Amino acid sequence: MIASVVVKQKINSNLVFDYRLPPDSKVQKYSVVEVDFSGKNTLAIITDIKSSSTKASKEISKVISTGPVFTNNQITLAEKICDYFITPFGPTLFSFFPSFSKKAIASIKSCDIKQKRFVDNKSELLIMEFDQRVHYIFQNITKDTQNIILLPSVNKIRQTQKKIKRIYPHLPIFTWHSGITPLEKRIIYQKCLTGQDLTIIGSRDTLFLPFANLRNIYIDKPSSYSYFEDQMPHYNAYYVSRLLKSIFKCNFYVGESTPSVTSYLSYRKKLLSITQIKQNRNLQTYDDFHGDLKNPSTQKTLAAILDSSSNILIIGPFKNKFRISCRDCKSEIICNKCRGVFFSPQSQCLNCNTVAPLSCPSCSSAKTTLVGFSKKTILDTLSISEDSAKVTFADLEEIDELPPIFDCALVPYFDSM
Repeated sequence: MIASVVVKQKINSNLVFDYRLPPDSKVQKYSVVEVDFSGKNTLAIITDIKSSSTKASKEISKVISTGPVFTNNQITLAEKICDYFITPFGPTLFSFFPSFSKKAIASIKSCDIKQKRFVDNKSELLIMEFDQRVHYIFQNITKDTQNIILLPSVNKIRQTQKKIKRIYPHLPIFTWHSGITPLEKRIIYQKCLTGQDLTIIGSRDTLFLPFANLRNIYIDKPSSYSYFEDQMPHYNAYYVSRLLKSIFKCNFYVGESTPSVTSYLSYRKKLLSITQIKQNRNLQTYDDFHGDLKNPSTQKTLAAILDSSSNILIIGPFKNKFRISCRDCKSEIICNKCRGVFFSPQSQCLNCNTVAPLSCPSCSSAKTTLVGFSKKTILDTLSISEDSAKVTFADLEEIDELPPIFDCALVPYFDSM
């Protein structure tokens, strides 16, 4: 018999390698074995078992686990991540598996679990304070289900677990992050694999666990940098959460105090409905700074907001770099030397310090203007005083830490983000 395997070693391809199975071997698909690969012993996962192959020149060195340590849903998720983020299948699948010792891998027991199919499922954007969001999620957790609570930092994970344990002492709640021990990870992995009732409060790699009966996924602050993996395999937790939701047909929740661009876009695409608790929010977005915000009707609307008792949040980024556009033909002006698009307040290219063209190359108009990311430009355009108590500026990474006191959020550089 022949086993087709993917190896743990990071290779930039989706190649599958064939090895002969040892005599009387009882391994199954998705078992872990050890193989000789390029002269070195490395772990591998069996993806298929067949009767013959012309490419199997070596025999599997050692069987680590006879039973499967991955689920069909994990395989499906890994394939989707590979397709979307263009990453090799072997390293992607192995990133789902914690760094267990061979002895720990051998101790993992699997069983045939029939996945529950949920008829009703929902996708909600929770706009409320953090404690309210967490309580809302736990009120929707039912018995005999598996649930994920994704938080952006280890400290937040630990604090939330302690708080929830005091309120819901009967619930089987676990944490998953870089600070827990290999033994704790093996216990949690085993519970997930065998479909046991549990709720995991964890970091982004919680999504890769072998869930059998996943009912709820909650991700807090979806635009947080901690959800983005820049090493191979590349992925971001918000997208992977949505993939899991489609695989399990489970409930999906996103939580923020103030909607980020990420969640707002999902709402506009009808991927999320909005749920609020005692808060009336009006989120306005403006796609072009010198278009929408210079429009008289927009100016009138904003003036009315400013004259009222409303609190306004203006979302950045706010950087000392500008684009230059023509006021007549609306063309964007670029550097003649390096083709750069960003300029200093003195109209010098930020790449090569070349002064920007004095007139538009497209229509020869001398009416050019800086389109800036600075706070001063926004204040001048909206005729807002710097000391106005009604206006708060915040960058993307700051907005969810602010209290929910705002009636209107402006995103002047929506298209640039």
